[in-house]
Amino acid sequence: MDWIDELNKITEVKDGIKSEDVRTKVTVFPSTYEEVSEVVKFAVSKGLTIYTFGNNSNHIGAKVDADIGLGTKRLNNVILISEEDLYVTAQSGVDFKELAEMLKKYGLQIPFNYEGSLGGFASTNLPSIFTWFGYPKDWLLGAKIATGLGEVIKSGGTTTKFSSGYKIWKVLSGSLGYLGIYLELNVRLIPYNDYHFEEVQDYERAFKDRALGVIGIRGEGEGKKKRYYAVLRGEGEKVEVPQRFDASIVTVRGMEMEVMDDVAAETCIAYYGNGLIRCNGVDVEGLRKKGFVVIKERKCDNNCFGYYYNSLELLKNSLDPHRVFFNIFR
Repeated sequence: MDWIDELNKITEVKDGIKSEDVRTKVTVFPSTYEEVSEVVKFAVSKGLTIYTFGNNSNHIGAKVDADIGLGTKRLNNVILISEEDLYVTAQSGVDFKELAEMLKKYGLQIPFNYEGSLGGFASTNLPSIFTWFGYPKDWLLGAKIATGLGEVIKSGGTTTKFSSGYKIWKVLSGSLGYLGIYLELNVRLIPYNDYHFEEVQDYERAFKDRALGVIGIRGEGEGKKKRYYAVLRGEGEKVEVPQRFDASIVTVRGMEMEVMDDVAAETCIAYYGNGLIRCNGVDVEGLRKKGFVVIKERKCDNNCFGYYYNSLELLKNSLDPHRVFFNIFR
């Protein structure tokens, strides 16, 4: 493949990824935004596809078979921590847990417990046990992004009052790299709070009392008993919460616990108030036939999401008209 030698003139080319969910012919790790831009433009000129990843630890959707794996681990600088204005500016390849430890020294935090890169945190848009705080996209203030044309654009800012123009940085959140590449992110912060779990019976009451989060877990312990936990400020008992799941069930906010009762599964965790239940060992097609909206997170060959929005196609035509970014929604 002659194109590999040409690509090597732009940035160092390494062996491809060969995992259960992802396969690429080669892998590159650009260290500048300009290199990312040039790789994208090169892929467009050669009719190649790109799969973007951070730590490649939270793959969601269809199995990937792309030409170029573009890793962001060398884009790993924390640019600014603003204690006064409560935001952090960091590159997308920064490890989220390492960033959390750094922010903790300043008495600050991003109230999520994600394991992966900062870009993955934004791109997957997964909720955390701190359900009071919503989804990652609610905490994104702005970003620098590489489009499917190889353009590097700035969208948003460093305050929550930004209102002009299109909120492209939010549109990309949850799109799993399908619409563009996060290069740099501005993320809102709050003062640091340690937290602990407290088992509760009345989860609605706990949420109304402003617990940081309320989750339901089914499948742990003897008899796979269902338990509800409030996540509260301060030190105390921690609970092992699963991080990887086979499928997600989207439901009406506030109905997560009831829906979890109707789902046959090995393990489930319900994020109360966030409209999401994540499970292992579910009959995805069976649930869909019953009217559930189910996303296959892993081990998926096709129809992983079970839905497709026309607006997503319009965004794809605008941001990535040459379809250079791998179609993870197939």
